[in-house]
Amino acid sequence: MSETKPALVQITAANYPRFQALVNWRVTGKRGVSDLPQPTDKELAFASRDGFWVWAAEIEGELVSWIGFVLIPKPDSRVGMIYVDELWTAGEFRRRGIAEVLIEKAIETARELRLWKVRLYVGKDNPAARAFYKKMGFVEDDAEAMFCNYEVRLD
Repeated sequence: MSETKPALVQITAANYPRFQALVNWRVTGKRGVSDLPQPTDKELAFASRDGFWVWAAEIEGELVSWIGFVLIPKPDSRVGMIYVDELWTAGEFRRRGIAEVLIEKAIETARELRLWKVRLYVGKDNPAARAFYKKMGFVEDDAEAMFCNYEVRLD
């Protein structure tokens, strides 16, 4: 593999099956699976929501990493912020600058939209990710907030 800068590909309904294979790689560890079921209408709608972006990094024709982020509006002069929901890179492609290119895309989007900040959650038990985000200029702020989840049951 070359150490070239990845091409960024915005995920849309048209290229969703390629993204679906990347997600499958993350979930199952199986690379290059091409016989996945056709994406559902719900999955295709996921790729075209206003204020939500998914970008993937492509190396030599293969998607190897992705970032998903969303616009969270604010009702004051801050306008809003970008919240990074997920950033994943296949293990063998880590430490090549790929995640940097993707996080820079989220920051660039925030600048273009004149937003207040980019925010994300990273687990305290993930020192590699914490070091990465610090290197990218993110500041840990656990003194002021605690991340909370509420699991919505849909039965």
